Amino acid sequence: MGGMNPGQQYGGGMMGAARPKKEGFKRWFAETKTSISGDLVKSPDDELFEEIQRYVHGLDTQMKNVSTQASGLVRKGKEMANGLFEFGLAFNLLGQSEADALGEALCKLGETADQLSVLSAEHSDQEAAQFEDPLVDMIKM
Repeated sequence: MGGMNPGQQYGGGMMGAARPKKEGFKRWFAETKTSISGDLVKSPDDELFEEIQRYVHGLDTQMKNVSTQASGLVRKGKEMANGLFEFGLAFNLLGQSEADALGEALCKLGETADQLSVLSAEHSDQEAAQFEDPLVDMIKM
Protein backbone atom coordinates (compact mmCIF):
# COMPACT_ATOMS: atom_id res chain seq x y z
CA MET A 1 0.00 0.00 0.00
CA GLY A 2 2.97 2.30 0.28
CA GLY A 3 2.99 3.25 -3.46
CA MET A 4 -0.72 4.01 -3.79
CA ASN A 5 -2.32 7.42 -3.85
CA PRO A 6 -5.11 8.20 -1.37
CA GLY A 7 -7.86 7.46 -3.90
CA GLN A 8 -6.50 4.01 -4.57
CA GLN A 9 -6.10 3.31 -0.84
CA TYR A 10 -9.86 3.46 -0.33
CA GLY A 11 -10.82 1.19 -3.19
CA GLY A 12 -10.82 3.81 -6.00
CA GLY A 13 -13.89 5.61 -4.72
CA MET A 14 -14.98 9.15 -5.55
CA MET A 15 -11.65 10.67 -4.69
CA GLY A 16 -9.75 8.57 -7.23
CA ALA A 17 -12.29 9.14 -10.02
CA ALA A 18 -12.48 12.90 -9.58
CA ARG A 19 -8.75 13.46 -9.68
CA PRO A 20 -8.12 12.32 -13.32
CA LYS A 21 -11.10 14.36 -14.56
CA LYS A 22 -9.76 17.47 -12.90
CA GLU A 23 -6.29 16.89 -14.30
CA GLY A 24 -7.77 16.22 -17.74
CA PHE A 25 -9.71 19.47 -17.62
CA LYS A 26 -6.64 21.40 -16.53
CA ARG A 27 -4.57 19.83 -19.28
CA TRP A 28 -7.27 20.54 -21.88
CA PHE A 29 -7.60 24.11 -20.68
CA ALA A 30 -3.82 24.61 -20.78
CA GLU A 31 -3.47 23.07 -24.25
CA THR A 32 -6.38 24.93 -25.77
CA LYS A 33 -5.22 28.09 -27.47
CA THR A 34 -7.34 30.67 -25.78
CA SER A 35 -6.61 34.18 -24.78
CA ILE A 36 -8.52 36.34 -22.39
CA SER A 37 -9.41 39.78 -23.64
CA GLY A 38 -11.18 41.71 -20.90
CA ASP A 39 -14.03 39.50 -19.75
CA LEU A 40 -14.29 37.64 -23.08
CA VAL A 41 -12.60 34.37 -23.92
CA LYS A 42 -11.36 34.21 -27.50
CA SER A 43 -11.16 30.87 -29.28
CA PRO A 44 -9.71 29.85 -32.67
CA ASP A 45 -13.27 29.68 -34.05
CA ASP A 46 -13.62 33.42 -33.45
CA GLU A 47 -11.41 34.15 -36.47
CA LEU A 48 -13.66 32.04 -38.67
CA PHE A 49 -16.71 33.76 -37.21
CA GLU A 50 -15.18 37.20 -37.82
CA GLU A 51 -14.34 36.22 -41.40
CA ILE A 52 -17.93 35.09 -41.98
CA GLN A 53 -19.20 38.25 -40.30
CA ARG A 54 -17.05 40.43 -42.62
CA TYR A 55 -18.32 38.47 -45.64
CA VAL A 56 -21.97 38.85 -44.58
CA HIS A 57 -21.45 42.56 -43.86
CA GLY A 58 -19.90 43.06 -47.31
CA LEU A 59 -22.70 41.07 -48.92
CA ASP A 60 -25.31 43.11 -47.05
CA THR A 61 -23.67 46.35 -48.21
CA GLN A 62 -23.64 45.17 -51.83
CA MET A 63 -27.26 43.95 -51.64
CA LYS A 64 -28.31 47.36 -50.34
CA ASN A 65 -26.41 48.98 -53.21
CA VAL A 66 -28.09 46.68 -55.75
CA SER A 67 -31.48 47.41 -54.20
CA THR A 68 -30.85 51.15 -54.42
CA GLN A 69 -29.86 50.83 -58.07
CA ALA A 70 -32.90 48.64 -58.81
CA SER A 71 -35.16 51.23 -57.20
CA GLY A 72 -33.52 53.89 -59.34
CA LEU A 73 -34.05 51.77 -62.45
CA VAL A 74 -37.75 51.34 -61.66
CA ARG A 75 -38.12 55.04 -60.89
CA LYS A 76 -36.43 56.01 -64.18
CA GLY A 77 -38.72 53.62 -66.06
CA LYS A 78 -41.77 55.27 -64.52
CA GLU A 79 -40.36 58.71 -65.33
CA MET A 80 -39.81 57.60 -68.93
CA ALA A 81 -43.39 56.32 -69.14
CA ASN A 82 -44.65 59.66 -67.82
CA GLY A 83 -42.42 61.56 -70.27
CA LEU A 84 -43.68 59.50 -73.21
CA PHE A 85 -47.27 60.14 -72.10
CA GLU A 86 -46.68 63.90 -71.99
CA PHE A 87 -44.84 63.74 -75.33
CA GLY A 88 -47.78 61.90 -76.90
CA LEU A 89 -50.29 64.31 -75.39
CA ALA A 90 -48.37 67.28 -76.79
CA PHE A 91 -48.31 65.79 -80.29
CA ASN A 92 -52.01 64.91 -80.10
CA LEU A 93 -52.83 68.52 -79.22
CA LEU A 94 -50.51 69.79 -81.96
CA GLY A 95 -52.09 67.39 -84.47
CA GLN A 96 -55.56 68.66 -83.57
CA SER A 97 -54.47 72.21 -84.29
CA GLU A 98 -53.19 71.33 -87.76
CA ALA A 99 -55.28 70.32 -90.70
CA ASP A 100 -54.92 67.71 -93.40
CA ALA A 101 -52.20 65.07 -93.55
CA LEU A 102 -49.84 66.90 -91.20
CA GLY A 103 -52.44 66.93 -88.42
CA GLU A 104 -53.17 63.22 -88.89
CA ALA A 105 -49.46 62.35 -88.85
CA LEU A 106 -48.91 64.36 -85.66
CA CYS A 107 -51.90 62.66 -84.00
CA LYS A 108 -50.56 59.22 -85.01
CA LEU A 109 -47.17 60.13 -83.54
CA GLY A 110 -48.93 61.18 -80.33
CA GLU A 111 -50.90 57.92 -80.18
CA THR A 112 -47.73 55.88 -80.76
CA ALA A 113 -45.93 57.75 -77.97
CA ASP A 114 -48.92 57.11 -75.72
CA GLN A 115 -48.79 53.38 -76.53
CA LEU A 116 -45.07 53.40 -75.75
CA SER A 117 -45.80 55.07 -72.43
CA VAL A 118 -48.24 52.29 -71.54
CA LEU A 119 -45.65 49.62 -72.45
CA SER A 120 -42.97 51.44 -70.48
CA ALA A 121 -45.23 51.73 -67.42
CA GLU A 122 -46.10 48.01 -67.60
CA HIS A 123 -42.42 47.10 -67.95
CA SER A 124 -41.55 49.31 -64.99
CA ASP A 125 -44.27 47.68 -62.88
CA GLN A 126 -42.96 44.21 -63.79
CA GLU A 127 -39.40 45.25 -62.88
CA ALA A 128 -40.67 46.45 -59.52
CA ALA A 129 -42.62 43.25 -58.84
CA GLN A 130 -40.04 40.76 -60.12
CA PHE A 131 -36.75 42.48 -59.31
CA GLU A 132 -36.96 45.40 -56.88
CA ASP A 133 -39.50 43.98 -54.39
CA PRO A 134 -37.70 40.60 -53.96
CA LEU A 135 -34.42 42.44 -53.33
CA VAL A 136 -36.03 44.61 -50.68
CA ASP A 137 -37.49 41.47 -49.06
CA MET A 138 -34.08 39.75 -49.07
CA ILE A 139 -32.47 42.72 -47.37
CA LYS A 140 -35.10 42.70 -44.63
CA MET A 141 -34.12 39.12 -43.71
